Amino acid sequence: MLKIEILMKILSFCVLTFVASKLLAPFIGQTFWGFLYGTKRKKNKEVNFDHMIEQKKSMLRTDGHGPKGEALAPQSSRKNKTEEALHSEYNQLSRLKTKTKIQEMRKQELKTFMGMIDSLQWGAGPELKEIANKLGQSIGQRIEETQINQDFNALITREAFLNPKGQLQPLQAIRETLECFTFTKLLIESTKLRELLAKKWMMSPSSLSKGIIIFFDKKKGKIKLKDLIKSESHKLPQAEVQVLLSLLKRPNGELKRRLDIINEIKEESELFHTLSPLSPLSGKNDKVGAYKSLGLNSDATLDQIKKQYKKLARLKHPDRLKGKGIPEEFESIATENFTQIKAAYDILVKESK
Repeated sequence: MLKIEILMKILSFCVLTFVASKLLAPFIGQTFWGFLYGTKRKKNKEVNFDHMIEQKKSMLRTDGHGPKGEALAPQSSRKNKTEEALHSEYNQLSRLKTKTKIQEMRKQELKTFMGMIDSLQWGAGPELKEIANKLGQSIGQRIEETQINQDFNALITREAFLNPKGQLQPLQAIRETLECFTFTKLLIESTKLRELLAKKWMMSPSSLSKGIIIFFDKKKGKIKLKDLIKSESHKLPQAEVQVLLSLLKRPNGELKRRLDIINEIKEESELFHTLSPLSPLSGKNDKVGAYKSLGLNSDATLDQIKKQYKKLARLKHPDRLKGKGIPEEFESIATENFTQIKAAYDILVKESK
């Protein structure tokens, strides 16, 4: 009888212990967890993860800094003026119940530009890659993704894609601005690119470099042409973002197009190339020398010959060069070169008749 009572007590104790552990286990576990790790889990519930993601995107877009280089303040989803203009215009178009075809196209442009900005955190997106590939093919030099990303980011930060009224430019203008900026920066930084371009224009890299210097000095006017002509050593302008932007801007605030810059630099470079004596013609029937003097291939048509002659006659005319302030000792070279260009033209026109 005594043994049965003991067994019943033991069984009752086990049942009560089991029930108590079930009821108290969550409380004990939470207390034990808090003792070991504090209130970290509870705090995480209050974290605004959406805000953290947007802040990270903003930091990636601006290298962790605002438009003037200051660190982004914590708990801030600040946008630069370019992004503000982008989202403002996009929201305005989105609120319209009915849209014209032009408005629909503009909205799609804004979406594309948003995608270009968002791609900065993962690497160059398809739009930026297309710009880099197109530019690389046209200049014969590969454009790295990091290069196009850095330039795009720099132009966003410095509001280069906004017109004077603070509005976002059309997408085509944005592409051209980025292409122009990257090309000009590379032209200053890359010896290889200058050599390729000089070879294409049939001039020395030194003449091209001096043309670049004069092109960028137009606004300042600090460099004297005669000093640069005589100089054996010359220093190219800095490729800093703000310096380039100030030099590339038109009076209306927009950046010049790449082809405009190429033509202007080429014209300035031609001045220095003009002051190099041409190889003399061997006679009145020297067709090979005539083509070389005009910078043409032997299969050039009569129209091409006439067009090239008019161009060279304008660029290399002694009076024009005197007006640019060439030193007196170079005037005779300019006159002799101009006379030879006229003679070369006469040889080729006579041959074509």
